[in-house]
Amino acid sequence: MMKILKNVVVLSVMALSICLCQNKNNQSGLLRLGSPYGGWIIPSGWSEKSVCYCVGAGEDITFDIELAKKFGCDVFVIDPTPRALAHFNYVKESLSAGSVPHTRTAVPVPYVAPAQVFVKLHFLAYGIWTKDEAVKFYSPKVAAHVSHSIVNLQQTSDYFEAPCKKISTLMKELGHDHIDLLKMDIEGAEYAVIENFLQEKVSIRCLCVEFHEVASQRHARVLKLLQLAGFDLAHHENKNYTFVYGK
Repeated sequence: MMKILKNVVVLSVMALSICLCQNKNNQSGLLRLGSPYGGWIIPSGWSEKSVCYCVGAGEDITFDIELAKKFGCDVFVIDPTPRALAHFNYVKESLSAGSVPHTRTAVPVPYVAPAQVFVKLHFLAYGIWTKDEAVKFYSPKVAAHVSHSIVNLQQTSDYFEAPCKKISTLMKELGHDHIDLLKMDIEGAEYAVIENFLQEKVSIRCLCVEFHEVASQRHARVLKLLQLAGFDLAHHENKNYTFVYGK
């Protein structure tokens, strides 16, 4: 019976994804930025005035850097993980010294950018959550991996604590009344965060999110909530989804 229910959920998610994709304009004007591991498909048409939040940096910030380099916009790189901050500083210092830094991923990719790009990159050592509070971030099972999870996605016991903020709180502190692009790779916390910013009616033009429980009923429900809120699915690649607000 459980297997049948799981299959029903998966089919429901697939059907909803197909429905979301039916907007004939969704596939036009898309471009890919970043490495094969850390890259995303997004709409074109950004400018130096665009407000971009990239939540979940890890040790691949190729997408963040290419956003700032290509469009000259301010990119807020948001991650409470100490290794993420260390990687950000490593890339910044290496480019300033004239050397070529690489991503610290299974297949390292060189960063190709002028050192001046970091004028537009702003690292914020916070987590994003549904409340403004200190939260535990649980370790991955493999120590070499960098991604930690508020929801303890991999069921481990080690953790560190870090301050978290709601999207709306961070926007208020930074003086933003909208976000042009919000990218999130937050290890299972995305469902609660999406429900929170939809409830608070945060103005977001484009949402890029990696979902971590795509066969769950909650996944299907959040996709439906995004659709009802006016988000069209512009691109879907494995667990990475790009939505554009269409209302």
